Amino acid sequence: MLDYYKDDKYPYIEGVLTINYGTKDDYLDVINWYKDYFVDNGWEIEDNYTGSDKAYCEFVKGSKVFQVNVFPPSESTSYTEIRIDYHPNEIPPNDLVNGEEPTERYPGSVMTKYNTTSLHTVYRLIRFPMFTPVCFS
Repeated sequence: MLDYYKDDKYPYIEGVLTINYGTKDDYLDVINWYKDYFVDNGWEIEDNYTGSDKAYCEFVKGSKVFQVNVFPPSESTSYTEIRIDYHPNEIPPNDLVNGEEPTERYPGSVMTKYNTTSLHTVYRLIRFPMFTPVCFS
């Protein structure tokens, strides 16, 4: 594994998991392996592209999406690069954050974000604005 990225909401709500791998195998062999693997496991090919610069395939199963990009060796790398992006696009099984709830929650809903603004913060923004308005006539 060359690189790994997981956003703070993974694996839910606008989440994405990105993993980069490297191999000495040909990029076309790699994309064909992923196509066989995903299709054999019940995923549908939503989009794909094969060119001399890269091979790309998007696999969909329900609301879940895998995007696989495979790049042949280039001037900057001596190996085949594999980038996988996973987008679950589903609601989490429980709250992602906690916060005061001043009203009744809709049954079965989960809290995905919570923001507060204090009166002190509002006062500071009014008293010390970041920008001074300019009028042109």
